[in-house]
Amino acid sequence: MNFTGKPSKIFLFLLIIVITMISGCIVNNEHLDYQQKTTFSTISTTLNQTSGTTPFTIQAENIIRNFTRSPEINLTFTGIRNYSYADLYEFESGNYSFKVNNVTRRVQSMSSYDTGLKIKNETININSGLMIAESYAKEKCPEFWENETNKVIKTISQIAKDSGFVYSWRQYFVLPNESSTDSKEIAGFNQIDVTLDARDGKVKSYHEWYIPRDANLNLNPDQSEEQAWEKVKKYFEGMGIRAIGVTQRKNLGLVIAIDDNNTQHLAWQFEIKQDTSNPNFYGGQIIVDAHNGQIVRYIKFG
Repeated sequence: MNFTGKPSKIFLFLLIIVITMISGCIVNNEHLDYQQKTTFSTISTTLNQTSGTTPFTIQAENIIRNFTRSPEINLTFTGIRNYSYADLYEFESGNYSFKVNNVTRRVQSMSSYDTGLKIKNETININSGLMIAESYAKEKCPEFWENETNKVIKTISQIAKDSGFVYSWRQYFVLPNESSTDSKEIAGFNQIDVTLDARDGKVKSYHEWYIPRDANLNLNPDQSEEQAWEKVKKYFEGMGIRAIGVTQRKNLGLVIAIDDNNTQHLAWQFEIKQDTSNPNFYGGQIIVDAHNGQIVRYIKFG
């Protein structure tokens, strides 16, 4: 069963004549840890197995049908995974799995299991695959790509991995007030990842972090990065930690951060590096509101 669609003849023709030139990994991936990796992997989750349906289950099934453009798809509801930011309703269909976010009411992820494809050689390369992956991402989340003042979309990753190619895009925003010397751009929350099978060019997985940006969010920081760091030091002093070495601190710039209530914040992001063998380990990432200096989130590593 294939939910990825087949490229049209026009698309294949363009694919042949167009040479795509793009740089890979053009931003520091460590800048993504809070938003895309660390936060949600460290929040404790539980998978609730249910034998019946919930009020949202039927809606989630219809969301998947619209996403796959397969009205007759046979779905099996496998449970609900609880996160602080949303509940993810999980389904399976053949060798495909889906997760639907009950807050955004969107398919947050789709993945397919390896079906043991016999083809060993790659039929696409990483550059031609980019066109396929980007076309798929634009189809599934057109809102992500819409034009917006001061917004730019960067291809932050295109790598070969496990017989496939992984592509990632993230929204960035140019600081409205160019007088700031601390950070010239703001890393947005929204990101899309698409993985292609290099052997046949089909989509193996899709994942999105997408929440419409709060139009009322002020993107001009009221506090400098150093002022925010002073708030970090006071926060740790409250926990009895009074000395953080200069080499332990890493500035990750401005981000649009989401708290547990899905409220958006313009924030300064820091990483504190520390040897995990330390019995009083406190290394991690800490997010400070760039307007009021409040701690939005502290994610302890380890």
